[in-house]
Amino acid sequence: MKTLEEKVQWLVDQREIEHVLTTYARAIDRQDLELLQSCYHPDAINHNAATNTSAREFAAQILPQMRELFSKTMHHVTHSNMEVRGDKAAVES
Repeated sequence: MKTLEEKVQWLVDQREIEHVLTTYARAIDRQDLELLQSCYHPDAINHNAATNTSAREFAAQILPQMRELFSKTMHHVTHSNMEVRGDKAAVES
């Protein structure tokens, strides 16, 4: 059974993760490269079907591509599944 302190820490961790997710959506929609890059750890890697680069390089590449494809965007974070284990987390949203 988790202690009260562990439960509170879990809630704090979840809130911090949610903040990154909503900041990512805000950065994408505002085309804010600095804010978008701040969502990633400095050594983060972005793996997806199109690229396998540093996350900061991905951010610099995706914004110009989005400007070509869309006049505006509006992202919504409608659900999140988080698994926090110590200082690591896996998140799907």
